[in-house]
Amino acid sequence: MSDRVKLFIYTDAKTHRVLFTKRSTKFNFLVGIQGVYVHILSSRLELPEIKPLTQTYQPKAGLKKASSKLSKPEQERLGVLRRKVEIVILVLTSLYIMRDEIKASFTKSVLENTPISSGSFKKYWLFVAEEKKLLFARLQKFRKNFSTAVNAAETLDQVDALYEHMRFNVNLGVYSVMNRERKGLHGTKS
Repeated sequence: MSDRVKLFIYTDAKTHRVLFTKRSTKFNFLVGIQGVYVHILSSRLELPEIKPLTQTYQPKAGLKKASSKLSKPEQERLGVLRRKVEIVILVLTSLYIMRDEIKASFTKSVLENTPISSGSFKKYWLFVAEEKKLLFARLQKFRKNFSTAVNAAETLDQVDALYEHMRFNVNLGVYSVMNRERKGLHGTKS
């Protein structure tokens, strides 16, 4: 395992003010939010502490203190972008954990411990490979749809409502890919 730390710096595309930062040694937190640039610093050394909204960052200019105060509408706009980044990072973290759990659950060493006859194991292995593919497709589809919804949100209330809805009402069903989805993979109707 690498001891390199990646520092993700999320900046406003218009003002270059730092909205948020995230450190990680394992995952890539590329958020894909309209109006937000993502810069990645990677080092084995200590990375700088950054104070959101009080500093700007540009690749050539580096980290600088923000020169002017923000107007009320600009504060609100940056607040919405900042919240979008926070929420997408929370969701990405969950999706990365789910992806790792799926990979770990469908390894050959785990599946070999399944009490099944050797003659049926090949069919079982093919079923599991299809199940894993469907689960990854479901995660990818959710990520795409969630990103689209986050980008469409324009106010802090809309962003928060989207996150609350997702938190309490969305079940990705990591181990419950539906039969109709499985049939759809083969081009048959449910």
